[in-house]
Amino acid sequence: MNTQKREEIINRFALASFFLFFVSSQINFIFPGALELTYVLIFIFSVVVMSGGEIEKVWFKYIILFFVFFLLSLIVYFYGGRGDLPPRPLFVYSFLLVCLLFVGANLNRSESLRGRAFDVVRFSLWFEVFIVFAQFSYLEWGVGLAPRAENAEWSGSLTGSYGNPNNVSVMIVLTVLFLIIVGKIRFDISGFGILLASGGAVLILLSRTALIGYLTVLFYFFLKESDLVNFKLSGKVLRVFGLAIICGLLAVGVNIEGFESNVIARSIAKFSTINALVEDQSTEFRILSSVRLVENIGRLGFGTMSDLNYGKFFASYDSSLAKMNPHSFIVEISFLLGYVGLSIAIIFFCFLFYDIYSGSMSFVFSCYVIALFLLFQFVPSTVFRLPMFFYVMVLICIFGGDRAARQTSPSGGGRVQ
Repeated sequence: MNTQKREEIINRFALASFFLFFVSSQINFIFPGALELTYVLIFIFSVVVMSGGEIEKVWFKYIILFFVFFLLSLIVYFYGGRGDLPPRPLFVYSFLLVCLLFVGANLNRSESLRGRAFDVVRFSLWFEVFIVFAQFSYLEWGVGLAPRAENAEWSGSLTGSYGNPNNVSVMIVLTVLFLIIVGKIRFDISGFGILLASGGAVLILLSRTALIGYLTVLFYFFLKESDLVNFKLSGKVLRVFGLAIICGLLAVGVNIEGFESNVIARSIAKFSTINALVEDQSTEFRILSSVRLVENIGRLGFGTMSDLNYGKFFASYDSSLAKMNPHSFIVEISFLLGYVGLSIAIIFFCFLFYDIYSGSMSFVFSCYVIALFLLFQFVPSTVFRLPMFFYVMVLICIFGGDRAARQTSPSGGGRVQ
């Protein structure tokens, strides 16, 4: 087989595994139980890519980091302690990330491959938004897709394909940010359409934190695209735009009574408490976990080495749910693996900051992206079982700015076979 034919085959397998990964949750929603088969196909396709694809050096640090976590999670699963609940197969998700990082590195070899990968991400976003609104239609008018989650119909909750509204909201916002950075959402009808649909989905999913994050992403979009419409954003315009956002948040902060008859009304009612988010029980729950991490920072040791069993780091009167699930990636990995886990989290975010700064050469933008990541790692109940969260974060930072263009220039280099 000649080199060109072999390269074409590897590219097809890379795109196939990338596509399956980004639509795996949606496929599993449409065809329940298909997630395991999808993962198996991704693993097989990724192995083909790893056997002959090109790997850029910028990806290696993430591959090594997640491979270390894979080994540690494998030890925890088979040899770690046991609590009241059986451990999760975290090693599956971490190894999946390792495979997909190899795939991403291969797709970053040319403008054509990157463009097709970006189209896959955009398609997956539209697919997810469609599912959210189809669930909304079902709950409102009985036509569409029923949310597949316990008590979803009774409570009127939209769950998307992930089965959890917080997970879906976070992934929609991060995906929108990624598409803006790589230029797949522009200042045109198509761009406004996807922004409007995504924003509407986040709104009816009832995730207040994700909505705030989405507003900041929207603000970044207008700053980024301002030159394309010959609209000079003077200091006065920036102040007016900022004031409009603040007024909007204060407006929905007004206490609204009696609006709980349908999904839209429940959205308004829940977002009416956005100005009291710090006092909210769910926020208090997450703050408690962080406080316990700070209190135990001097005696983390090797952690519990027992998944879903972190009681020794909490007070006896603390929530039993917090002892099982701290609702924070940094806290949970620290309690699970001790100082090693905390180091993994810190190193990971340092890698992200370095890469987003190297690509954008903007310290402010780099701080903003990392701050958004740090905020969003609190929103889902756990991101350990959400490999897409980490993967999109890495894609944002590596494809950020003009890094990709520089790397594929004749003098870019930086690849190993």
